[in-house]
Amino acid sequence: MFALSLKQLKPLFLDRRPIMDRTDRWWRRAAMRVGGYLRRAARSQIRRRKRISKPGQGPTSWTGLLKRNIFFAYDPRRRTVVVGPAALNKATDAPHLLEFGGRTSLEQEVDGRRVRRLAYYRPRPYMKPALEKTRKKIPSLLRQAAAR
Repeated sequence: MFALSLKQLKPLFLDRRPIMDRTDRWWRRAAMRVGGYLRRAARSQIRRRKRISKPGQGPTSWTGLLKRNIFFAYDPRRRTVVVGPAALNKATDAPHLLEFGGRTSLEQEVDGRRVRRLAYYRPRPYMKPALEKTRKKIPSLLRQAAAR
């Protein structure tokens, strides 16, 4: 008969802290790899040029501000990665309007007085196409993270 004590078996249990820590580190590394790839794909959807993009295509960023302000972060409580544009300023919802389209009110100065008018935006998605592109790549990104 083969007999082991609990003390001898305890290191083999999978709920041990070192194993859980290693799994968490692996998952965080894998999630960050996917987040970085998605951010790069989203940035590649935004082109820098002097003309307006066609509806349905990725947006044009004349100054590069939108492209520079796409970030990703790991949320340890939910064990997920969040990828998207940072708020550019309090007065604009431009990233949302570019992705989904919609309307907003703009304030302009005409003949020395302030005039409000409605502006309509047609969608020029950049995050959704990037997600679709990344979705195909996720299994290989996870394998790469597991190999390290």
